[in-house]
Amino acid sequence: VSENGITRGEFDLLYRHGGQHLHLEAAVKFYLCLPDADGSDPAHWYGPQNHDRLDLKLAKLGQQLQLANNRAGIAALQAAG
Repeated sequence: VSENGITRGEFDLLYRHGGQHLHLEAAVKFYLCLPDADGSDPAHWYGPQNHDRLDLKLAKLGQQLQLANNRAGIAALQAAG
């Protein structure tokens, strides 16, 4: 989904169930906790690269789940039928 040349996100899986249209985000990543952390803070969990952190992924996931509720997302869904 793009708006004014800016990518807002993408729909991973769209489906209909019981007359409702549903949006499912699918992500598979592995994170390791820093050895000196207790594991309670998502910022202490790192993925394959230094910029892959669990706290950042959770924030992005929250934005992606709202994609169907913003103007660009609604327009993309309408265009797709």
